Amino acid sequence: MSEANPIPSRREFWAVVTLIAGTCGYFLIFAQFAFWELLRAHVGADQLQVSMIALGLAGVAGSGLAAWRFRLVTCQTALRGGAMACVLAAVAGCVDASPVAAAAVGLSVGWLTVTLVAGLRAAAGMQHLGRAVGVGTGLAYAACNLPGVHSAAPLVQAGMAIVLMAVAAVAIRWVRMGEAEVSHNDDFRPVRMAAWVGIFLALVWMESAAFYVIQHTPVLRAETWGGSLRLLLNATIHLAVAVGAGVWMDRGRFGRVVLAGWAALAGSCLLLDERMRPFVGVEVLYTAGVSACAVALVYYAARGGRAWLVAVLLTIAGGLGSALGIGMAQELNRLPVGFVLAACAVVTGLLTIRHRGRRLRRPLLLAVAGLLWVPAQREARAGAVADLPVVNATLAAHPMNSRSS
Repeated sequence: MSEANPIPSRREFWAVVTLIAGTCGYFLIFAQFAFWELLRAHVGADQLQVSMIALGLAGVAGSGLAAWRFRLVTCQTALRGGAMACVLAAVAGCVDASPVAAAAVGLSVGWLTVTLVAGLRAAAGMQHLGRAVGVGTGLAYAACNLPGVHSAAPLVQAGMAIVLMAVAAVAIRWVRMGEAEVSHNDDFRPVRMAAWVGIFLALVWMESAAFYVIQHTPVLRAETWGGSLRLLLNATIHLAVAVGAGVWMDRGRFGRVVLAGWAALAGSCLLLDERMRPFVGVEVLYTAGVSACAVALVYYAARGGRAWLVAVLLTIAGGLGSALGIGMAQELNRLPVGFVLAACAVVTGLLTIRHRGRRLRRPLLLAVAGLLWVPAQREARAGAVADLPVVNATLAAHPMNSRSS
């Protein structure tokens, strides 16, 4: 079924891109990184746990409130209020990192993200929705991977996030909300919507677990984010994949973008252990998979034009999926192959249901075959690595190897 396609001017398009980049960048650099470093430096373990709960609950409350109050006619005002609330919450977090500040961050981010994504269909138009999401998201991920940003002190990163959000608040002035009905595409029938929520839940769960393992394993972290050249490569991959994914989705290739992102992410997760060095390019797969999946999630939520769907998707897939992934990684301190294969089975099954065996059948089967080949290849290479005495001694001394697998 055809959908309304209001075409924004060039200035309006770049205003939308700036707003997406500012919101995504604020979330990545402050809400996910700098704020937690500030909390760890100023509160004890008990207060840190309370702060995590406060941020999560406030985020759910902010998302639900934004969905309930969403109206296109007042969207610009709601966006401006959300942006300024994010600035104030970041300032409060810098002055006094506490559970109260965490609640303020969660509430403001939840409100702003749901309001923004729910209004993107009207602001960017369907013809350019994928490009707007891809460019905005890609710029945010790329900026956060720049050496000067990635290695900056938490207070400096917080200041950068405040500047990003302030610029986004100014850009709202040129965002025009056109007329846009909700999508009646097959992907937004009840069963299909439930399937997509399940797909994105599995993807975010897998990505969050992998991210935690990388962050807390020195060898993996050095291989993924170590050095300026590697960070610049990550930034380039994030931007290129995100923009490419956006262009593909505007050409009606949404399913293929999700499939490609899932295959890249799952493949990197299957190769992701402390013996990462023999698997050249796994960090490229991981980075590309993260970008493709992030753009696809935002695009799907925005394309529907339903504020309540945006809130449900971001809460369940984004919030719950991230919490489950991090919680699992904290408990196991690794990424079990069985979990990755189970997540792949869920995504494969839901994609098969969605396409009823059409179009994606062949690439889906090829992707599954490749992913089934990866664990055997990993074990074979792991055996080869074990034969190297210097590498073997290094692995034996690694903290992760003190646990039984």
